Order: sequence, then C-alpha cells, then structure tokens
Amino acid sequence: MANSLKKNSSGEKSLPSIGLPKKASMIVFVVTILLAAVLRFQQLLTNVNFNTGRYIDDSALNLPVVVIVLGMILMSAVLILGVASDKVVDECILINPWRLRYDRLKKQMPSGVGYSSLLMCLLLLLDGGMKIAQTVSRNIEIRDAIVDEKEAKNYSLLTGFGVWNWIELVIMLLVFILFLTFAMNVIKKEGISRANCASMTVFAAWKVLDIFMMFSGNTVIAVSSEKVYELLTDMTSVVFFLAVARLYMGMEKKQTRFWVCFWGYLTSILAAVSVLPRYASLLVPTGYDDRLGMGMPGISDIGLIFLPVCIVATFWTGYSYREMPKGIAQEKRWTLNARPKDVDMDDLDVDNVDTDTI
Repeated sequence: MANSLKKNSSGEKSLPSIGLPKKASMIVFVVTILLAAVLRFQQLLTNVNFNTGRYIDDSALNLPVVVIVLGMILMSAVLILGVASDKVVDECILINPWRLRYDRLKKQMPSGVGYSSLLMCLLLLLDGGMKIAQTVSRNIEIRDAIVDEKEAKNYSLLTGFGVWNWIELVIMLLVFILFLTFAMNVIKKEGISRANCASMTVFAAWKVLDIFMMFSGNTVIAVSSEKVYELLTDMTSVVFFLAVARLYMGMEKKQTRFWVCFWGYLTSILAAVSVLPRYASLLVPTGYDDRLGMGMPGISDIGLIFLPVCIVATFWTGYSYREMPKGIAQEKRWTLNARPKDVDMDDLDVDNVDTDTI
C-alpha cells in the first residue's frame, strides 16, 4: 500500500495541508469555466446593447465575474495548500510532477499540448486569412458601387489595410512558426526548448499590438463593455506565456509554478467566456438581427481555451518512477564514519609502516 512522504526533499516547512492534491484544482477549473460561460451567454442575450457595446443595466450583478473571482480564489487555495508529495511503493519512489526539475518535467508533457499547439497554428492561419478576406469583401462592395469603370478598375481591394495590419500579419506568421516548432518538440517528447521560450516574446508582442490596435480603433473598453473579456484574455495570455518561458528557461523562483498554473487557468477561462458565448449566440434565432453588430474576438482565441490548460496539466499527468537505493529499501542506515567492529592484528602490515612519521 502506498505511503505518502511527509517531508519534502529540501526539508523546508510547508503550509498546513487541506488534504486535497494540488491537481484537484482542475476540478474547480472545469466547474468555473462551464458555469462562467453559461452565465455570460445568458448575459449576452438579456443585458447587452450591441449598438453601443455596453450593458443595458450596469447596476445588475455581473455573475460571470463573480464566478470567475470565486473560482480563482478556490483554485489558488488548492494550489497553495494542496498536497504534492512523493510516494513510496515497495522499492520504488514515485516523484510527483509538481516536484520535478523543469528539464525532466518538459519531457513528459502530455500529447494534448502538442495537438493544442497544432490547433493554434491552424487557427492563426484562419485568423490571418479572415482579416484579409474581410477587407477584400468590404472593398469589393465599394468597388461595385463606383460608377466610373476606370476608377473602379484602379480601386485596390486592400484599401484600408494599413501598415499596422501588415505588421500584425508578419508577427502572426512568426507566432505560427513558434507554435509549430513547439508542437513538434512536444510530440517528439523533447518538450519546450530554450528557443521556444525565447520565441514566446513574439507572442507577447503580438498580443500587445492587438491591445494597441483595440484602443487605437476608438473601441470603448470598460467593465461594462462587451470587449472587456477579449482585452483581459490578451493581457493574461501575455503574462502566462512569459511565466512558462521563465520556468522552462531554468529561471524558476519559489512561486513560479503557482503563477504558471494561476495564469494558465485564468487565461483559459477568460478565453472561453470571451469566445464561446458570442459564437453560440449567433445560433439563437431570437434577436439575431440585433446581434449582427456584435464585435467578435479573433478566431485564434479559441486556441487559448485549450493550450494554456494543457500546459498546466503537465503538472498532473502522472508520477515519475525512480528505483530506490537498496540501503534505503532495506531500511538500513549507513554513516560516513562506519568502521569494522573486529580487527585481526595479523592482517596489519607493520613492515611497511613509515616510522619517520611516528
């Protein structure tokens, strides 16, 4: 029968345990993300004016926010006070993934991380293609409305696609390469490389540019704005991927793993609350015309629902087995000053004793 080790390898004192494993935070995460998404969907149908992009009744209790805050408090409590101890089974020690070194942890990343990265690559291609397609489609309508044939012929279908849009597409291409190489490394069981960690700054630059363009387009961002979740998703995803880069670059601090889990959970929840209810509301026939003016998040944000939580799940994928030394397995104690109890004087070689040192 497995026995939990009571002391960690460093001998440091830990906070009182609540008796739950740290991976129980995943259960709280699932409940939080489902409940918050359902409440947000209901909120979009009943309390959002899509012409103004604001809530109809600002004084109403924002239930999705309440659920997210309470859920993150519970998840933080489980991560901080939960158990992540090793176990001993016969002559084998089972090392909890939470306690593994980063270089060993990255090699046992679940395959879901690789597949989520490939999904992110696909969504990035669709996102970039849709940005160009929307611009072309809008300009085709404008061109068809021009009476002068010569002017219509010379009208560019990429009119309105400015410098910042092209810069964003270039950065998105670099992010695509990042996640593609990331997926290949994970599938090959090599995990996150140092090059991947360095490239995560490109992802951060992309999201910072996205935030800049959101504000430069005179978009109203407030607590009661329909785009607030989109903004928060961009912000938390930047912090999350920088925390992941810090961990797998070997620059881990005492609470780095906690923050990787915290920001990973929060990013997935905010992405789900931002994306899923707005896409699902398009399937509801009642009030469909009113929701045509609703701002839609980038389709690549769908990947942020799965990828962060899959990376966090690396800490809960399973124990790493290591065979114990025989002395420990047989419960024997050995000391550095151990000596034979009986010495046979006949075995001593007195002829070779250096008398000058006596």
